[in-house]
Amino acid sequence: MNYKQFLDNIKTSFHNLRKPQQYLLIGIVVCVMLAMTVMLFWGGKTEWVVLFPDLNPKEASRIVNELKNKQFEYITETSGTIKVPARKKSEIMLSLAGSDVLPDRNVSWEKLFSNTSILGQTKQRERIDYIRGMQGELEYTINRIDQVKSSRVHINIPAEKLFKEDELDPTASVLLKLTPFEELNEENIRAIQNMVAYSVEGLLPENVKVTDTSGKILSDEVDYAKDDASKTMTVLQIQKEYEKDLSDKARKMLEKIMGSENARVEVAVEFDFDKIETTIKKYSPPIPGEDGGIIRSTEQESEKYEGTGRFPGGVPGTDSNVPGYKEIEGDSSKYNREKVINNFEINTEDKHLIKKPGTVKRLTIAVFLNDKTKLTDDQKKGLEEGVKNAVGFNTQRGDKISLMQIHFDNEWFEKMLREMEKRERLKIIIMISSISGILLIIIAILVIRWYRNYIEAKRRKSMEQEEIRQVVEIEEEFEPILSIEEQEKREMHDKIRKSAQANPEEFAKLLKAWMMEE
Repeated sequence: MNYKQFLDNIKTSFHNLRKPQQYLLIGIVVCVMLAMTVMLFWGGKTEWVVLFPDLNPKEASRIVNELKNKQFEYITETSGTIKVPARKKSEIMLSLAGSDVLPDRNVSWEKLFSNTSILGQTKQRERIDYIRGMQGELEYTINRIDQVKSSRVHINIPAEKLFKEDELDPTASVLLKLTPFEELNEENIRAIQNMVAYSVEGLLPENVKVTDTSGKILSDEVDYAKDDASKTMTVLQIQKEYEKDLSDKARKMLEKIMGSENARVEVAVEFDFDKIETTIKKYSPPIPGEDGGIIRSTEQESEKYEGTGRFPGGVPGTDSNVPGYKEIEGDSSKYNREKVINNFEINTEDKHLIKKPGTVKRLTIAVFLNDKTKLTDDQKKGLEEGVKNAVGFNTQRGDKISLMQIHFDNEWFEKMLREMEKRERLKIIIMISSISGILLIIIAILVIRWYRNYIEAKRRKSMEQEEIRQVVEIEEEFEPILSIEEQEKREMHDKIRKSAQANPEEFAKLLKAWMMEE
């Protein structure tokens, strides 16, 4: 099959379709062509992204010259912004970095210390370099936030004072240039303050002022006084939820035994939110049961003296150098002294214990049971033990529990149940009535439409019959005088026509039989 036959087949198939199908096929072809055109247009369009924003003229000129030399596409704007194709941004950045023409946006640690010799630097110079490097690193980090276009950070670290009461707290200020149509919420501002504060020793988050380029002090929107109140509310919320959980657990257990609405449980929880850190250092002998243990080293001294006269010794100094008086000669004397020092190996055990806040300090439980069912003391005792086990009762912690059986007034509850049942029944009746009404409306609309169609069809049929009658009458008025044979033929023709109108199926069969005979 050649190309011409293929086109002829397509034309034939198209002409064999009905008009609506032809229109639909033409619409599909047009839509596909439009979609392909749009895809080709947008696919071939270059997407430009920002390479460097807000460059000064010197930096912009240096970078533009480098891009021209390397034959890269670029677009410059009046604000000093350079844009490049998105697909080549990484390649251009690497090329510019290799040529060492990247703009000096901030002073990082790497740039600061790679170009500075540490030999011969004074303490003041080291302090200034430290602050500059910290500012540059913070600027680079803050610029990574989506809403921030650029930033400047200034840190003030006061000099050390002789007396601690004379020392001043460090402070910092952050200037932000936000991207168009973007703004920072309280959480973002707090994050910037915390990031700067935790990067500088001794700097508190509330001492970090954040300002935007419009002169608005963003840090004023952060209220640190709310923190204590929010923490208190959080503690109360935790306590309330924990009490509700314990009460529901004990109440559901009792209702399975006593029946619904026949038990009430109230739990009061006292939390300990204090954080306690304890350091314990314990020494013990390596051999259990012995005081000494394993000897690590031994030091022994022994002195022995025999003869008359004073023992040569004493405290160093002038007194010991003064010669003594001559003693009376007597019997020979002896002197003996021994000193033994044993150093033993011992075990050292260091423990650092941290008690997390939020532990339960005490539970107070009140249980009320309906006296509809009388309980013995043993049964009450068993229910009390069940409640203790359900809530985690601890006697050593000082927990308390009381169980009482009193009369419950459930009339209001039963009345409420009856009212709820009545409302539910009313809702069901309204829903059924609404559905029935909608169905009746739909049925009425269908019946009306059917009746209108029926009347319209009957009217059209009567009009057609009236038109036929009028045409026949006109023909009869202008009908010429016929001969007897022609009149007989006309009568025969009328009879056949009336028979065909009366019984079209029988007439069709008869006509088919005549045609087959001929």
